[in-house]
Amino acid sequence: MAQVLLDLIELMSEAAQRIDTTCKQKNVAFPTLDGPLDNASEAIRRDAEVAASIDILAAAAQQIIATARAPTRTIFDSVYAFHTSSALRTAAAVNVAEVLRKSGPKGAHVDDIVEGTVVAPSKLARVLRLLASQHIFTEVAPDVFANNRVSSVLDTGKDVAELRAYPEKRYDNTNGLPALIEHGLDTFYKAGPYMTETLTDPATAASDSPNEAPFSVALRTEDDFWTWLDRPENAPKLHRFGVAMQGAKSLVPEGYIAQGFDWNELPKDATVVDVGGGTGHVSMVLAKEFPHLKLVVQDRPMTIQHGIQYWQENMPEALASGRAELQGHDFFQPQPPRNPPPALYMLRFIVHDWADSYAARIMRVLRDAASPTTRLMIIERLVPYACDVDEGALGIPGAESTLVVPEPLLPNLGIVSLNCYFGDFQMLNAVNGQERTLLQFKNLFEMGGWKLDRVYRMPGFTAQLIGSPA
Repeated sequence: MAQVLLDLIELMSEAAQRIDTTCKQKNVAFPTLDGPLDNASEAIRRDAEVAASIDILAAAAQQIIATARAPTRTIFDSVYAFHTSSALRTAAAVNVAEVLRKSGPKGAHVDDIVEGTVVAPSKLARVLRLLASQHIFTEVAPDVFANNRVSSVLDTGKDVAELRAYPEKRYDNTNGLPALIEHGLDTFYKAGPYMTETLTDPATAASDSPNEAPFSVALRTEDDFWTWLDRPENAPKLHRFGVAMQGAKSLVPEGYIAQGFDWNELPKDATVVDVGGGTGHVSMVLAKEFPHLKLVVQDRPMTIQHGIQYWQENMPEALASGRAELQGHDFFQPQPPRNPPPALYMLRFIVHDWADSYAARIMRVLRDAASPTTRLMIIERLVPYACDVDEGALGIPGAESTLVVPEPLLPNLGIVSLNCYFGDFQMLNAVNGQERTLLQFKNLFEMGGWKLDRVYRMPGFTAQLIGSPA
């Protein structure tokens, strides 16, 4: 009998039927892999029921493969998965997606793709065939490749001649995703292989110092990632990183910040301090949605200069009226005094950059500046366990996950939650930081002098964690 396979196939079939029903109701076709990425047709994936069904379908499909195939195949596919990253990096460097954009569905022969480069066409064919076998590009004829919906994500949207003539402008005026992809395939990709050495070396195994992370070991530098990135010789990588972060922000809808926590609970003229808030694009959402609030955006002085320009271009009246203030500040240093103290401090995707000892220092600085009624909001991903766990037992309102996972799927939906774990490894390898489970956040709040009072779970694995002074 192969009942587990039949059960998984049934889950997939039911999920596909739900997706089909929604598509018919909305009179839209579900996007296929054929052809380039079309953002308008991607809207159906953002439908809540469709998104939930996609998760079930993907989790079941992955589990079918792991169940049906020999264990050795699964292990060795994982062992050699790094070749896919290498192939992607090569495809990006050769501007394959941009070349194929112009050739359309008929594709282009590798001889034409490499024209003007030193790359051997026969070697590029092998690179692209590996990717096409994983549905990244399409091989339409022997050694002839075309873009598909997945490979189009690599496309900067620029002309190949422009990219070759002005490589320093490669990421300017793009959606940021190519920069995010190529940042991951360059700087952090090189750090990954050194994780084992860093974790098993007695000199670094127990360290939580940012400059003893695998990144620093791999690049043979005494700098942490942030210091290294600021070096003059790394200016192109710093620029790419800045654009990459804009791309990362585009993957999280800005409106999420207005959900969950009831911002209308805060009194008129209450001050919200967005600590490490970048240029303040999220605070701008709050300024528009909740005009009774005062917003203070804090970040490094260089970032704040860009932020002032951003606000002057998009919401100058908030700066002129004093409703919005942009302030250069190091979040490890004491907060500038305010009278009255802020109603809320917000740390949005900040503490994942730091190990507990450093993250608690940041939070302790905010606790020292807080009034008894000041609240702390941390917005981060909550890492799920790969086993069943009752997080409601923590006694924190909103802690219990609302995710209902049918058997025999993994409780974390397997492949669906991989992005959380990849992000966690990214933080570990780059800066000795980490994504955290809910229990780890509860402990971190206590280390920083706060009490975790409430959890607002957002779509995906993101959450607003609300604390009060302990």
